[in-house]
Amino acid sequence: MTIDTALTANPALPVAGTYNFRDLGGIPLRDGGSTATGRVYRSDAFHTLDDAGRGSLAELGVTTLVDLRRQAELDQMPSAIDGTPIAIVHVPIFDEAAPDRQVDQAEMLDLERIYDVMVGTRGAQFALAARHIARAEGSVVFHCTAGKDRTGVLAALILDAVGAEREAIIADYAATAANLAGEWAERMLAGHDLRAMEQAGVDIVGITTQSPAPLIRAVLERVDAEHGGGAAYLSAHGLTASDLEALRALLLSA
Repeated sequence: MTIDTALTANPALPVAGTYNFRDLGGIPLRDGGSTATGRVYRSDAFHTLDDAGRGSLAELGVTTLVDLRRQAELDQMPSAIDGTPIAIVHVPIFDEAAPDRQVDQAEMLDLERIYDVMVGTRGAQFALAARHIARAEGSVVFHCTAGKDRTGVLAALILDAVGAEREAIIADYAATAANLAGEWAERMLAGHDLRAMEQAGVDIVGITTQSPAPLIRAVLERVDAEHGGGAAYLSAHGLTASDLEALRALLLSA
């Protein structure tokens, strides 16, 4: 699967108020077949969700949102799901004191540095989020702000853990940049002094909008080298054997 076929096979679904809402189903598996559709979704945030968007979530059978954002993001951009029976499970990949606070302060930061921090220090958070996804009743969606970095790494780990093809995982991750181009990117970058940040060595455009294939490939290769794959990585950080079995049943059963 290439980036182009990923965009065609798993396009962003028309959930009004979102830009990067996608089914984690339909991803080719190493042993043949593909992941089950209509059960697990990945997305950007839901703070601009409207009545039509809430209706779409109901039609999709979504019962649980696994929100990967830190508390400050929740306070600034609360999920607009009032009036729905959807439950929110908050599993912040980073908390306010976590190493990613460097993103706002340090010089010469880029996505590679951020991902190194995530994979190296936030395994327990990824495993906990995967457990909530595996144990959710009904359909479940996990998300951060863009549905790109925290969401993208978790999606890659889950897909690898259930046996998805490596190139398909990479293509699914890389497809995000096209979904965020245009209105979403313009709005998110509008409050930044782009020139000043560039002069300071902060690649704010790349951090905010890009999902380069080589980056997630490097993440998966690191996980392979250090743990033996996504399943072993999640297990090493707290995902139980029964959790992993439930995750695989959710995404592999017909």
